[in-house]
Amino acid sequence: MIKNHLNYSDISLKDISYLLTLAEYKHFGKAAEALYLSQPALSKQIKQIETILGHRIFERNKRRISITDIGLIIIEQAKEVANSAQKLIESASVDQEPLSGDLRLGIIASSGPYLIPRILKDLIKQYPKLHLIVREGYTKDLIEKLKQSQLDLVIAAKTFTDESLEFVDLFFEPFTLITAKNTKLAERKFVTEADIDPSQMILLEEGNCLSDQVWALCPSKNLDKKLRYQASSIETLHYMVASGSAYSLVPELVKSKEREIKSMIKYIDFKKKSIGRKMVMVFRKNYFKKDDLILFADLIKSKLPVTI
Repeated sequence: MIKNHLNYSDISLKDISYLLTLAEYKHFGKAAEALYLSQPALSKQIKQIETILGHRIFERNKRRISITDIGLIIIEQAKEVANSAQKLIESASVDQEPLSGDLRLGIIASSGPYLIPRILKDLIKQYPKLHLIVREGYTKDLIEKLKQSQLDLVIAAKTFTDESLEFVDLFFEPFTLITAKNTKLAERKFVTEADIDPSQMILLEEGNCLSDQVWALCPSKNLDKKLRYQASSIETLHYMVASGSAYSLVPELVKSKEREIKSMIKYIDFKKKSIGRKMVMVFRKNYFKKDDLILFADLIKSKLPVTI
C-alpha cells in the first residue's frame, strides 16, 4: 500500500531518472554505468524510492530484473513526469539564439561515425553556442529514448512509422557491395539483388537495422539460408571481407578511407540506383524548437556529396 501523506517533493527528478534508466536496461550494472553511479549506490537509491512509494517496483534475481505490475504503472507515470520536466526546460530556452544550448542527438551506429565528422566543423563554426551531445545505438532504443524526452532528435533510416513523431527527409544513401579484390565477384562492374546470397555474406549482428535492410533485399529463394558470419561493427566487417571469407553490403557513406583496407577490397555499385536507405531526422511533434531542428537538417543536407 502506498505510504500516506506523500508529497511530490518526496521524489526528485533524479529519482525519476534512476527509475527510468533501470527500467530501460533491466540490469543494475549497465544502468549504474549509464548514470555514472556505482552499482551499490544505485541499488541503495532504488530501495529508498521503493520504500518512499511503499511498493516493490523491480523484482530482482541473479540473472535478470523484471518490473512488477504496480511497477509498470509507476514507470509509465515517471515517463510523464520526465516529459513534463523536459518541456519546462525547453520553454525556458525559447528566447535563446538558434541552435544554442544542449541538443541531444541520437544516431544509428551505422551512420554516426561517418556522418558526424562531415558536419561537425561547420556546425561549430556556424553555431558556436551549441552543445551537441551524441548518443549512438539501435533504432528501436533511440526512438524509445526520444519518446521519453531523453533525446531531442534521432537520425535513422526510414524503416518505421509513428504518429506521435515528425519526420524530415535528409538524404538517400545507396548501398554498395563490398568484396575482396581476389574474388570472382570483384570482376563484375555492377550487381543486382539476385546476386545476394545470405550464406555467402557478412552482416552486422542481430538487432542492427542495417542488417534488416540488407536481409530484406534477399531474393525469396534465398530467405531460408542462414548467415555464416556476423560482425559487431562496420570496421570489423571491412576486415572480414578483406580476408576473402565473404562479401557484404554497406551504405555509401561508410566506405573505408584506410589505405590498407582499400588495397584489398572493391566496392561494386548496384545496377538499380534505387537500392539503398532513406535517412531521416525524427523528433517529437510537440518539440517546440522545431525551427532549430530544421536548421540542423539543412546543414546536414548541405555537407553531403552530390551523389548521396
